[in-house]
Amino acid sequence: MTTDPIISSTANLRIKALARLRAHRGRSEGNTILVDGLREIRRAAEADLELLEAFYLSEGASPECRDVVEICRRRGAKCIQVSPHVMEKLNYGDRTTGLVLTAVRPTRTFADLKPGDRPLIAVVDAIEKPGNLGAILRSADGAGIDGVIAADPIADVYSPNVIRASIGTIFTVPLVEAAGGEALAWLRARGLALVAASPKGARLHTEIDFRRPTAMVFGSEARGLGRDWKQGDIEHVRVPMMGAADSLNVSATAALFFYEARRQRGALK
Repeated sequence: MTTDPIISSTANLRIKALARLRAHRGRSEGNTILVDGLREIRRAAEADLELLEAFYLSEGASPECRDVVEICRRRGAKCIQVSPHVMEKLNYGDRTTGLVLTAVRPTRTFADLKPGDRPLIAVVDAIEKPGNLGAILRSADGAGIDGVIAADPIADVYSPNVIRASIGTIFTVPLVEAAGGEALAWLRARGLALVAASPKGARLHTEIDFRRPTAMVFGSEARGLGRDWKQGDIEHVRVPMMGAADSLNVSATAALFFYEARRQRGALK
């Protein structure tokens, strides 16, 4: 590792570019994503991403950090050492893992979804909070959901906050970004039952037959379900609420739906 170049100034152009990737402008306009956290970086390196550069701490990096650097190197990333005070500029909050990775933003399409005979697909409609999207992806990974469609997303799907909240499972779950109408047409063409979470649903989510090929739709917490997901062939269902609130956080609702579907299919371990 000692032959890798070292950056010791926060004025370095590469470091400034990394700082911009943490800002809305940098994430939205470019084709590069930023990944931090050793679990997240390891999962990115083990996925089919094109890795670009791995910036690691020149002094005091942990053995685990150095192991992940070597994984990135084998996957084609250019490895660059940075001094401790430069790494402080790159760290997110109190994270001190000593490694930051850049990669090419994935561009997946519906052709990349391989749902099988009885698919379970999640649709997140116009989701605006990165933490919610990341948590939904984490639950989708845990429950074995076949794919996630981000319909008309407001949040940057590959922002560092989404990646972090998903603990890197954003790289393990097939994820497609699409317009709502395009997503709905794709699901209908494949004959999936369409079930949307809504506080106004007539039936409970536990009353739905999730053994069928099913798409589960979750709306924005601020605006609810969009117009595309209020059509007659989409059944609105609810989770039971016993207190003053009429709904749960959208990521909690998604987890309940996912694991109810998994329970019905008899595949819990």
